[in-house]
Amino acid sequence: MRYVQQATLFFLLMLFSPLLPIVAAQGVYAEQMEDSDNWEVWGAMFFDATYEEDYYYDFQGESILVEDSSIVDAAPRQDCYPGLACAEVSCTGYPGYTYYGVGTFYYKQVIYVPTPPLPYEEGWYDPYGYPNYDPDTYYDVYHYFPPIYEMYIENNEWEALGNFSTEAIAQNIAQPTISVNPSTVTRGGTATFSVNGAGPCTISDWSFEGSLGNVDGPDSAASWGGTIVHGGLAKVKARCKNKDFNLQVSISVNSRSGWATSPANATQGSVGTFNVPPSPGDALGRHVYTWSYSFAWDAIPSGPNYGYRYVTSMSPSQSFTWGLSAALDPSNAFYQRQTGQGGNISGSKLRSNTINHESANAAVSHYYFYRQGLVANDPKAALESYVAGPSSQTFQTDATSLVDQKFNQVDNARAVEPCNGLVNKDCLDNCTDNGFVDYGSPVPAYLASFWNRLAGDFAAEIAYSGSPGCLPKTIHLRFKGIN
Repeated sequence: MRYVQQATLFFLLMLFSPLLPIVAAQGVYAEQMEDSDNWEVWGAMFFDATYEEDYYYDFQGESILVEDSSIVDAAPRQDCYPGLACAEVSCTGYPGYTYYGVGTFYYKQVIYVPTPPLPYEEGWYDPYGYPNYDPDTYYDVYHYFPPIYEMYIENNEWEALGNFSTEAIAQNIAQPTISVNPSTVTRGGTATFSVNGAGPCTISDWSFEGSLGNVDGPDSAASWGGTIVHGGLAKVKARCKNKDFNLQVSISVNSRSGWATSPANATQGSVGTFNVPPSPGDALGRHVYTWSYSFAWDAIPSGPNYGYRYVTSMSPSQSFTWGLSAALDPSNAFYQRQTGQGGNISGSKLRSNTINHESANAAVSHYYFYRQGLVANDPKAALESYVAGPSSQTFQTDATSLVDQKFNQVDNARAVEPCNGLVNKDCLDNCTDNGFVDYGSPVPAYLASFWNRLAGDFAAEIAYSGSPGCLPKTIHLRFKGIN
């Protein structure tokens, strides 16, 4: 079954010549061939005389087919059979061209004269001299008697009735186009660029232009496809007879899902040794963050992204381990010295503050800063979008440097000290000061002398204390009986 695209036959009906009630028709139409992009164009001109007109006149027609401004086919003056003048023209249709049909009708007058006398014959004939017509159709004008008439040409010169031209919808064959399927592809997926409606046109000069480099494609192919990892612009030329059409279409690339680095859990474990009992400035808690990774990459072997490099997989490994000094064990003398009295922090509060300082999954802690840094500098997400063009010779080295840079940025975020490193401040409560840490150090002599000079009901409680990371050492002085 023939598939017809844009095939509409338009007829131009006009009256020409004051002498004759001529009815003429002409049209141009285009048809796309079955299972092909090729087109055929037809021009058709018809003149169908009435019975009476055909008795008095003889008719012929001629026609030409015009492609833009050039004649591509012509039908010489001819008649089809008595009473009908026609001329047909055709050609291969080219996208981007407009086709017109132009025709001329001719006539010359004729007369009928009787033949020499004939013997009587019973038969049907009409008053215009045509015998043996169907009596059921012309019963009222058919007779049983001669004479039989023959046609004679009275004027041998053909005269033009008029010119007929028409411009039908189908005669304008659309220009070829380019498309891509799909227009957006997930990195590493496939896509195909195609030239549509080119028919007999010649395809050449495929190319892909991307910000990381250009790729030359095939000649004469109607489509070009392959693995796509980087977006850009595909271009191709379609030459249709004497016209060139430069076609282009863009493609975009989406990131692959599942390329996010999951954070390590904060796990209590061994993190090295602590000084017990601690002195001011000694750590009461600590954490250790480690990472490693491996990845695989590939270069596109063919297609629009030929030679482009991208990472096909990445496997990161991380650990976040935290631990406490034995000094914060409830059975330890240092822990028990933190009474929560007289401005001194309690042992339980110092222990929970230290745990939260290292490992709480809430603002603010080292573990919280680590997770935030991983979101902002995700190594796996960075590798997912890392693509190099065809000229790259150092892809693996560059990708490794990128991952190391991202992990170092995560490590820098982790190292920021919550509450300036003071564990006597609650990092989950806007760094509220919960009291001084009693390290059990002796009272300096000048303060002891001052103590002895105090009189009356006043008594002083003096402690010499310091906190990890807090210098200089701090003297806490509290007077009993004074609010």
